[in-house]
Amino acid sequence: MTTPRHIVPGALVMVTTRCVQRFFKLAPSKEVNELFEYLLAYTSAKYNVGVIAAVAMSNHTHLVAVDYDGRLPDMLQEMNMIIARGMNHFRGEHGTFFDRNNVDIKSLEDVGALFIAMGYLAANPVAAGCVERGVEWPGHRSVPKDMGAPGREVKRPEWLFLNKSGVYVGELPETAILRYELPPGYAPEDRGQAVYLGEMAVHLAEKFAREKNARRGVQYLGRALCWNADHNRRGTAWEPHGPGTGPDPIMATSLDTLYAAELERQAYLDTYAESLDLWQQGDHAVIFPFGTWNVVRHHAAVVSVPPPTFRR
Repeated sequence: MTTPRHIVPGALVMVTTRCVQRFFKLAPSKEVNELFEYLLAYTSAKYNVGVIAAVAMSNHTHLVAVDYDGRLPDMLQEMNMIIARGMNHFRGEHGTFFDRNNVDIKSLEDVGALFIAMGYLAANPVAAGCVERGVEWPGHRSVPKDMGAPGREVKRPEWLFLNKSGVYVGELPETAILRYELPPGYAPEDRGQAVYLGEMAVHLAEKFAREKNARRGVQYLGRALCWNADHNRRGTAWEPHGPGTGPDPIMATSLDTLYAAELERQAYLDTYAESLDLWQQGDHAVIFPFGTWNVVRHHAAVVSVPPPTFRR
């Protein structure tokens, strides 16, 4: 059984989305960059997801975001669907674009975890051996100075969903505003501090990645080779796989915070398993724990009210 998602309104999360079989289907190009930025702006506003940081690598993406209304799965589903349909249509291809179980959602439980995640995102192109400095990455990559800055208008790609007469067929708006929010707890007057901490996190993460690559003898591909790379290529570096090797669903720098979050998650999983067992036995009046998403959204199951300790 797939581990159920615990979707809680107001949760601060890091999201990873992977392309099928690690193919470079999101390799930086004019079309990929245009589509990713437009859909990030459009879907985050539509589903009230506050994006704090984002990076699009050749075969995966990362986001740090606040899921204000508990609609993050809806945002990801629509965004990924249109990316897949749009790029397949543009390339004249068919078939799977993203892995079937392509989305990983990691809960960021404290401010330290938030800035570690931001550094990890921004340093991803360096850690992957693509470019020596993150600023050289030709794909979409936010920087700490984007947080709290005025949003910028991005246009729907001119090539997206055109019929044989060259006319757009769809209902997507012509423009959307791409905006990066300040982290939770930071007011506009605190923007300077948030940006400073973010830049320090990015600097340290990139420095660590370069030092690790130097020890391994990694040769950077460089910006030119990363741009418009063959999307039929795929990553070949070994990655851990199999039971017990997946990413940790919780990140926290405080041991007390981590312990409390792990207890909360285990209580949710235990209660969910009990409810699901009764549901599968035919008791469709059973109440699932707060934060249950899939069976509630797709099968109209009943979910409990938030617990008294809920403070998101």
